[in-house]
Amino acid sequence: LRISLTKDELCMAVGAETVGTIGRAFGHVAYDTIRLRRVSVADDDANISGRLVPFHTDYSRRTMQIPLNEENDYDGGVVVFATRDGFVYAPRPAGSYSVHTHPIVHGVTALTKGTRYSLFLCNTTEEGKGQFGGDRSTVREDLIAYLRQVVPSELAFLEPALSFLDGSSDEELAKIINSDYKCWFMSTDRSSQPEGLGAQIAWRAHMLSPLRYAKMCNCNPSDLVSIWPTLDLVASIRKQQTFMKDVCSCSSSGEMDTGTVIPKYIEFLQQVALGDHAEIEPASATIDFVWHVHLQSPQRYGPDCLAIAGRIIDHKF
Repeated sequence: LRISLTKDELCMAVGAETVGTIGRAFGHVAYDTIRLRRVSVADDDANISGRLVPFHTDYSRRTMQIPLNEENDYDGGVVVFATRDGFVYAPRPAGSYSVHTHPIVHGVTALTKGTRYSLFLCNTTEEGKGQFGGDRSTVREDLIAYLRQVVPSELAFLEPALSFLDGSSDEELAKIINSDYKCWFMSTDRSSQPEGLGAQIAWRAHMLSPLRYAKMCNCNPSDLVSIWPTLDLVASIRKQQTFMKDVCSCSSSGEMDTGTVIPKYIEFLQQVALGDHAEIEPASATIDFVWHVHLQSPQRYGPDCLAIAGRIIDHKF
């Protein structure tokens, strides 16, 4: 349920003094849109997708959210912001507020119980400065510097990874995925890499689907248990095993020149965002490898894509 309100109607509901306080908290620009929203399990019991919001950026240049009921009235419905420092979960006590600008990637986990009420105030006309600041060229140069730093270490990872995979059966990989990697993924702290070479390989394969990875990161533990059996990482790892051999061959022949390949990768992202996918030439092994490295930093990948390409590019675009 969504209801649009005028400022006069909001004043009648909560009082002119409260509306004045809200306006000052909104910031240096004025809001031009007011909406009241209700999300309830009872509204759509069968369709959980109607009670979650995938990661996105807003059309609104500046948005304020005000929770109208307490968090213990419902389960789920958690606002998650994707920042350079990782995922940030916003607490929502009734009467509090949060403000974000349009470049910020965020989503809302599925509501699984109860009803959630929110008031939204938006500025849809005036350009505001984004969380990360700077223009597209600044973000591009920052990304180039970052990738030049991390690509060599990921190239060095390939040789021990291939040796491990050549000596491991599918059954052994599945056991690692469903024990070591699953235990790490189910933990609340994913700020560091999982321990063990096998789990690290599984983690890298998992992150090649950034939208699915982010969605699973924000699932309720009970939902994650049911989703996990559908995660066929063994097939993904075996596919990457062949790809890693190709990259090693390119590196040995001198084709992995980061000064050339990294700018080409950024141009490729822009082509994917703007062009007809049927007409885009597939990424070379060297460009695809840089793409893999970028995907392995999900806290950077989303914001970088939005700044450079205008949207998050899935690896299976």
